[in-house]
Amino acid sequence: MIHRTTHGLKRSISLVVAACATTLLLCSTVIAQEITLLILEPDLISELDDLAGDATAVEIIKSYYQQLPPEAQLTLNQYDELLDKLIVEYEVARTAADSAEITEVISDMDATWIEIQKVHSDAFTSKVTQILDDAYSEVYPVL
Repeated sequence: MIHRTTHGLKRSISLVVAACATTLLLCSTVIAQEITLLILEPDLISELDDLAGDATAVEIIKSYYQQLPPEAQLTLNQYDELLDKLIVEYEVARTAADSAEITEVISDMDATWIEIQKVHSDAFTSKVTQILDDAYSEVYPVL
């Protein structure tokens, strides 16, 4: 009886060790897949050399947007107009202390900002995307 119990215990330990080894292998595979070795940004718009160092945030945004195809420019201009409208709504809701309206407007602004960022990441290098993010933060401090 002891022999069978010892044998069963050894088998259980073997199964546990095998399961742990499999788990470690899976974890190491997942971790290995998370490492970014190279980022390729094909045909993306890079930094503008002729942009003046004293350019305003609005001028920076317009300069980069002029590099885009007309459809993308139109889309981004529509998003900017929507943000302008939402900022006004936000100020009205904040003045009225209407927390439900504030929450709704902020949600709409966030959704619009996400759409703008999608266009940015599809069209511009990561450096330019950061430049545009900074410019938008100046123009729309609520974002």
